[in-house]
Amino acid sequence: MVTVNRLSDSPQAFDLAQRTQFPSHSQDEATILFATDLSSSSRVGVNWATLLARLCGAKVLLLHVETPPASSDHLHHDYSQVRSRSQSALQSLLPTDPAVRSNYHVVLGDPAQQIVDVAEQKNVSLIVLGTHQRKGLQRILKGSVTESVLRYASCPVFVFPLGSAG
Repeated sequence: MVTVNRLSDSPQAFDLAQRTQFPSHSQDEATILFATDLSSSSRVGVNWATLLARLCGAKVLLLHVETPPASSDHLHHDYSQVRSRSQSALQSLLPTDPAVRSNYHVVLGDPAQQIVDVAEQKNVSLIVLGTHQRKGLQRILKGSVTESVLRYASCPVFVFPLGSAG
């Protein structure tokens, strides 16, 4: 595993960006989707996505997936409040690099399925994901969003360990 103190000093990221030729889905510029759980490590993922976007001439789409509440009685009321908080959090995470265009999106549903669906709907060229690196019983009980996205995404997926330096 490579630990990078500053993303701009990462020869691995630069090499990946140089070797990556994003497929042309249309005349639009390439899009890098960073899916975030809004944890404290989210800034690291935004930095990775921004660096790769700058090196590849792509834009960044930040995505957060809210999991539906167990009861549908409070779905509409609770979701509008949660969505508003999530949008504020995503807005504060938007890349500050003036050379990189960015936007954000909040959806409701199963995180892995929604990440794959949004990537397809938006013709995403690359997905950037953090992984909690769960092992054993915790992985069995909670599953792995990253593993599911890797399995079902139709575009490349860049995975970094959450909590890594950035």
